[in-house]
Amino acid sequence: MRRAMTVVMACAMIAACSKAPDSHDNAAVSGDTGPDLGGRSAAGIAFSYAYSLVMPGGDIADVQETHAAACERLGHDRCRITGLHYTVAPSGRIDADLSMTVAASVARTFGRQGVLAAQKAGAVLGGVTIGGTEVATQAKADTQAATEATTERARVQADLRRRQTPEARAELRRRDTELAAQARTARADAATARDSIANTPVSFDYRSGRGVGLANRVREAGDAAAASTAATLAAVLWVLATLGPPLVLLLALVVVWRRWGQAAWRRIAGPRAPYTPPADPPIW
Repeated sequence: MRRAMTVVMACAMIAACSKAPDSHDNAAVSGDTGPDLGGRSAAGIAFSYAYSLVMPGGDIADVQETHAAACERLGHDRCRITGLHYTVAPSGRIDADLSMTVAASVARTFGRQGVLAAQKAGAVLGGVTIGGTEVATQAKADTQAATEATTERARVQADLRRRQTPEARAELRRRDTELAAQARTARADAATARDSIANTPVSFDYRSGRGVGLANRVREAGDAAAASTAATLAAVLWVLATLGPPLVLLLALVVVWRRWGQAAWRRIAGPRAPYTPPADPPIW
């Protein structure tokens, strides 16, 4: 009986060990896509999503193009690319980013799908920043201000149609112009607030690197050491390439002078007459 129980427990442990790598692999494939808002909408909130991705430098351009293509597939009405940059440092480090304006109804899903696509290409999620600003109240206040300015302007225009002194008419015209500007500004501010609710900024920041964890930090340190060594050798070669030809030319001139120049100079100058000091004057 004991032997049978021992066999059963051993089989259970083997089965558990065999399943563990599968779950680990699934987690590695799916990856961490960052915090999830749970699909809950917040009326009147203007959100923004920013994702930081770390990946091998050679994959950054492809992932950036994948995200840009995904935005284009949504169509201009739901996604617009607003900024893109790609920089390669002398050390070989690559930094890039992609900024888009996405319809609020699909912005969160678009961002998470973009992270998953990057993780399939070997990227690691370095960070997520989700910002939210309450703008509905301000939009309502701006709309109310525009309505009040329009109502007041109608009263001023009614006064202008009555007989008024020249001074009063000038003041009413000035007031009418001021109210028209106030109404335009309030309507523009309200439209901007409503647009910020309907359209969400989404950005991806790409950085070349090995990823997170101690092992990757050690690998990045090795990469940095190799890059530093390469930079030092390049600097030495640059100095040799810049100063080498002048030094070789100077050395050649010295050899020519010592080999032939001194003898030629002595022949040209000729032998010098011995120096004879002047005779002393006679003493009388």
